[in-house]
Amino acid sequence: MCAPIPLASLLVALHFPDWMVPTLIGIVASFWLGMRFRSKSQMAYQSHDFTIVSQPSVSSIGEIKILFNEVAVPRVVITQLAVWNAGNMVVKGTDIVESDPLKVSLEDGAVILHAQRMSATREVNDFRIRISEEDQSCAFLEFDYLNAQDGAKFQIIHTSTIGKAKVTGSIRGIPKGVENWGDLQEWSEQKSRLGALKPLGVIVAVAFLLNWAKSLIAPHYPTVNKFGEWLGIAIALLGGLLFVSVLFFLIVYSLRAQSRSTPKSLSRQ
Repeated sequence: MCAPIPLASLLVALHFPDWMVPTLIGIVASFWLGMRFRSKSQMAYQSHDFTIVSQPSVSSIGEIKILFNEVAVPRVVITQLAVWNAGNMVVKGTDIVESDPLKVSLEDGAVILHAQRMSATREVNDFRIRISEEDQSCAFLEFDYLNAQDGAKFQIIHTSTIGKAKVTGSIRGIPKGVENWGDLQEWSEQKSRLGALKPLGVIVAVAFLLNWAKSLIAPHYPTVNKFGEWLGIAIALLGGLLFVSVLFFLIVYSLRAQSRSTPKSLSRQ
């Protein structure tokens, strides 16, 4: 029976030492593990806006007023805001600098009409939002402590335009403050990023399936052996190339995409 050409034999044929692949894999794996699990303090937020109603700039039929709790407003916008500990170190509420508190800020002249917490990863964190009494264009964010991936999702109803809600403030040990990681997505949208791996998986599966089929057919059709060597080398090379490509993609994806994924309980509804 003609068995598939092992990777070790291919390496010998190509004059590659046997230790090279395991060593390269070990180096890459060590780099990935080091980057993935290194100690880091990091806070992040994502937001998504919905315009409920907006006053037209021009009306030929007369003045149109929008009332929210009997108060005239130019528009009503809802912002879903998720804030969480994106690092792996504990962040304490006492780490927030008193002179530069953690807060959600809108553009000048805008008013926060209502703000509430919609969900939290853990109630014990006591993550809360409080509208400023002195400046209604901002609301303070406060918590007891946040372990890795701890956070909360808030709903803020305001009169600002879309994309103006920002989280600002200073936290000891986190020089960058709370980083803006873009649009708050649904959990299904975040999971769909893994779809890029499917074509690579199909190609690898087909390549190894062909090699396996060759080993079964060769005893009955000896002419297949004439093509066996180059087919095995081609499949091994293709498999090695795809393996390196997938490994590289997984490293980049893990350090970029996965690290920027919102915790499931805080994703958009």
